[in-house]
Amino acid sequence: MSDFLSEHLIYRDDDFMVIHKPSDILSVPGKGDLHDSVLTRLVAIEPRTLLIHRLDRDTSGILVFGLSKRGQSAIARQFQDRQTSKIYEALVAGHLEGEGTVDIPVVYDPSRPPLHIVDASHNKPALTHWQAIEHFQIQGQPVTRVKLTPITGRSHQLRVHMQYLGHPI
Repeated sequence: MSDFLSEHLIYRDDDFMVIHKPSDILSVPGKGDLHDSVLTRLVAIEPRTLLIHRLDRDTSGILVFGLSKRGQSAIARQFQDRQTSKIYEALVAGHLEGEGTVDIPVVYDPSRPPLHIVDASHNKPALTHWQAIEHFQIQGQPVTRVKLTPITGRSHQLRVHMQYLGHPI
């Protein structure tokens, strides 16, 4: 077993495996020289590895990979049918109090790739629940640790929604 797998494997059976993805590594290969990724490393060890979902490069957290078509389909269907719940913690700028919901569409901004923006005219919903957990300062600047629960799964939804609230991640 490789060092990467032994350090980050949480669970494995015949149909899927669960990996803790550290920050600063892509989930899947990117364009150009951005070939190193969790998927690339896993396929080198276990060629049957199949992608189910992904996390942003700067995000650490749990990734689930299929090891059989049956396993991949079953887990992917749960994500598609929103039978899974995803919970994130993030640090946001400023002092944010309480909890709330952001319900505004997020779309790709073709004028500034790969950025995404809020666009109320778009008809695909994007819904995020947030809750302030803790307040502190980093280098004299106020910061809030928040719990983020995306109900929908649009690209960069959490980042865009927190920016919309005036508290960027």
